[in-house]
Amino acid sequence: MVPLGDGRWAKELTLPPGVYEYRIVADGEWMPDPLASETRPNPFDGVNAVLRVPPPSQPDAGETKRVT
Repeated sequence: MVPLGDGRWAKELTLPPGVYEYRIVADGEWMPDPLASETRPNPFDGVNAVLRVPPPSQPDAGETKRVT
């Protein structure tokens, strides 16, 4: 992770397409991502944030791409 200052941190990841559940640890406390648009209950009486990584978009079969 990279410190951004003011207690903020960042980490860039490349994930394959799929559905991921995660939680954040801040100051030793587990919590769901407060900015997550979707959550799911977990087996520990809490909730996980959900991240959906779509597959890369592909051109329509009839579409032709010109590369110069």
